[in-house]
Amino acid sequence: MMRKIIGIAFFSLFLTASVFCEIRYIEIGSSNISSILINDIDDFEAIINEYGIRIGFISKDKETYGFLDYPKGENKTVYVMVNSVYFSFKMNGYSTLSDYKIGKEKNFKNGADYYQALNKGINSSEIYYYYINNHFHSVDDSKNAYKNGFKDSDTYYEAVKAGYAKFSEYEEYLDYTQSGFRNKSDWQTAKTKGFYSGPEYYTAVENGFLNYKEFDSARKIGLTTNEDYQEFNNIVSNIEKIMNDRNLNKKNAVIYYYIQNIPKGEMGLSALSSTLVLNHNTQKSDFKKAINFWCRDIKNNDAKNRKDVGARNQDNSVEFIFSQSSLSEFFSSVDISSLGTYNSKTEIFIRKKQSK
Repeated sequence: MMRKIIGIAFFSLFLTASVFCEIRYIEIGSSNISSILINDIDDFEAIINEYGIRIGFISKDKETYGFLDYPKGENKTVYVMVNSVYFSFKMNGYSTLSDYKIGKEKNFKNGADYYQALNKGINSSEIYYYYINNHFHSVDDSKNAYKNGFKDSDTYYEAVKAGYAKFSEYEEYLDYTQSGFRNKSDWQTAKTKGFYSGPEYYTAVENGFLNYKEFDSARKIGLTTNEDYQEFNNIVSNIEKIMNDRNLNKKNAVIYYYIQNIPKGEMGLSALSSTLVLNHNTQKSDFKKAINFWCRDIKNNDAKNRKDVGARNQDNSVEFIFSQSSLSEFFSSVDISSLGTYNSKTEIFIRKKQSK
């Protein structure tokens, strides 16, 4: 039985949902009603329908903390009576059972959120929580941002400032600008050539490189222009061709290549060595370093065989290859008939006239 009821106020609310249609709510100021608490709205609905209940009592909830009574705002409990037994249901901030069902179906956390959303013209819990968890200037901004895939308000306003309405477009903009590209067109062109860094792409273009692979290969050997890189590749290709065609090791093929490029004439071994070294040293610094780098294994292997650690650590591979001792070994082991003649007694090399 319901005990003493204080300050009873009557009001009629007809629910929009047909489930609770024609239920009349009676609001009570406070109550000490012994009841069976129902936790699920569908179960409470089943009781109402089964027994044809048309009247419910609503009281505001209170919870006690120590000696203080701390009211929980507008949270209420609904009571209905069936054969002198009261059943109750916590409204979780909702005013009616119909609102509770609608709010639950739309995944609102409580009635307060549901009603605040309606007051702001928001019907979706996703947009509502998206709105309150960010710092949008207006509800319309939050709806527009949500629709266009933005994760937060800061990103949305940054995109709007940059002139982008969709997150996908702004994300793309961030991708290429943060990678150092000046515009989308350059970024798209660069990707087709293997570049993903704007500074690298522009450096490569300015120096004549056509793709990232060649640019990176050149960079690894210290070359900064495509012209030098192509010249370097041409020299390496010719040396490798000599190795294959004449069955020479790399060291002798390098000597052979450079001797065939000197003009007709006669010179001693010392002069020949100086001429080859001079021709090498008159090249641009970066190019000279690249050739030295490519030839380093020749010198290192030779020094290793002689157990000369100091020679392996020096950075003058080509000068080592063009030394008098290396040239003497070359002339004693390589057929140079197409280059000229060499007299081992006088140490004179005669370069014959180059064929056109």
